[in-house]
Amino acid sequence: MHNSSIIELLHTKISEYKQYPYMARRQRREGIARIEFVLHPDGSINDAHLVHSSRTRSLDNAAIKAVESIEPFLDAREYLDQPQAFQVDVVFNVL
Repeated sequence: MHNSSIIELLHTKISEYKQYPYMARRQRREGIARIEFVLHPDGSINDAHLVHSSRTRSLDNAAIKAVESIEPFLDAREYLDQPQAFQVDVVFNVL
């Protein structure tokens, strides 16, 4: 349960920083990009990279940027005592 709490917090924070690329939205492109990264107890993030593509390069790039933008993720100090790898799905849906 401890791990699911930090994942929920990560998803929430990433969603705050996620920016839908203009042309992808205009072309009604949707997808899910899975990003893996290492989160450190001090909130720093290393090695954010694409694990599974949304099949649209601009969405993939926006997903990586959203993950990198949450740094420093200060909530990490409450959950981690050593660096840990995470994978998160960043979802892009045209509403």
